[in-house]
Amino acid sequence: GCMCVIYLRHHGEFRISNRWVRESFKTGLPAVPVNVMMSFQTVLERYLLQRWLGLGALGVYSHSQTYREILRRAFKAFNKVFNPELLQSYENGTVPESLMKQYRTLLQISAIGGLLCIGLSEPLIDLLTHGKFIEAAKFVPAWYGIILCSLWLLPYLQFLLHARQARFVSKTTIGSTVFGMAVMWLLIPKLGSWGALLGTLSMELLLLCFARRKALAMGCPNKLGPTAY
Repeated sequence: GCMCVIYLRHHGEFRISNRWVRESFKTGLPAVPVNVMMSFQTVLERYLLQRWLGLGALGVYSHSQTYREILRRAFKAFNKVFNPELLQSYENGTVPESLMKQYRTLLQISAIGGLLCIGLSEPLIDLLTHGKFIEAAKFVPAWYGIILCSLWLLPYLQFLLHARQARFVSKTTIGSTVFGMAVMWLLIPKLGSWGALLGTLSMELLLLCFARRKALAMGCPNKLGPTAY
């Protein structure tokens, strides 16, 4: 924080731009209902797990979500480097080969990571938690698959945001979340924690299908999506 203040003091200035205020509201307001719906989905998920399985199963499931956040942060670091170049390529109307190479490399690394999650998640969690949360290991490969869906969604979602389709993204995300909650409501009493995972997976897949269809219809280059390779 101190380094940021020092940098801004020497290299920045504070002023209000009406243009960027309008852009912030135009882009940010559609995200508010999405964030509210995602929070409600988390509350519903935890309520159903506690009601049908008890606090013990909820604790194991919540612990497994910790590893999902670790995986998500790893991909988020890539997104911060990849997204600006991707948006610039959409602005220019073409996707350069160097960008495609980065994406292919990430997919290859992701494939190796998936194998490691399947083979090493149980002994690693056993080591890290001293055997207390070893049951959470069985969920880690599933979380990894859900993170991969978000990775496949990335090119189409960025194209829609670049095309000023924030409202469409917001409506689609809300609809997918509602569908995912319905799946959880139906499957958690029957499948337990796997019902919650299937609800999250169905939400990601539905969002991917809608976003891909809309983006391709609007002229998105189909060189970085899940079917391009």
